[in-house]
Amino acid sequence: MNFLFCGDHNAERGVLIAVLSLLKAERGEEIHVYILTMKAKSKQRNFRPFSQHAADFIGSLVTADNPKSSVELIDCTDLFVQEPPTANMGTRFTPYAMLRLFADELDLPDRILYLDDDVIIRKPVDQFYTQDLTGTELVGVLDYFGRFFFHHQKRVFDYINSGVLLLNMPEIKRTGLFKRVRHLMQVKRCFCLTKQPSTSWPRRNALRQESTTSNTNCRQIQSSSTSQPVSASGPTLEPRRSSLGT
Repeated sequence: MNFLFCGDHNAERGVLIAVLSLLKAERGEEIHVYILTMKAKSKQRNFRPFSQHAADFIGSLVTADNPKSSVELIDCTDLFVQEPPTANMGTRFTPYAMLRLFADELDLPDRILYLDDDVIIRKPVDQFYTQDLTGTELVGVLDYFGRFFFHHQKRVFDYINSGVLLLNMPEIKRTGLFKRVRHLMQVKRCFCLTKQPSTSWPRRNALRQESTTSNTNCRQIQSSSTSQPVSASGPTLEPRRSSLGT
């Protein structure tokens, strides 16, 4: 299974804890972790990228669990400079919240599960990870609070939390979803949830949400034998706010 994280140096401990929970849940399964980072600065501050030292340490834990597993740190600085989210650089989120939108420009696996660095995995996620993605760009879970305020249709909850996204990369590349969202981030200033609705606006019919919820603190993922393969419940750790806070 393939997992994607994004962030600066503030995300290092969060990614470490998320990966440790993943190793405990998957118990020796082969996993491949990809971490997107970059060098960045704004008018208010300079940011430090996710360090190679931290990535190497996480990698040592992953390969100790299964020698076939791996961790790769990817520098997205050049990609970000070419297409900066100009209209949204002044939001309460750091630029690193946008890095997942460059996934289609990278050599990543066809199927990859993006996780925020405050996600705790409690049980194997195989059922969620292996579900059919035919004609679907991504699958997410309902946002606990946002579902009440944002709707594409008022009959059902349909607003997903961007902290847990199962990505179908070939379909995303085919439809140009992330490319269109990156353009949107350049020309339209978004509501304070910035990265949340950005993945929900284009091609609504190609997105899918599981009928589960995710809270805004430390989220948990666990598989289920029912038709709801991912369950997100209350925090098990103190909430960790990082550059990718939701």
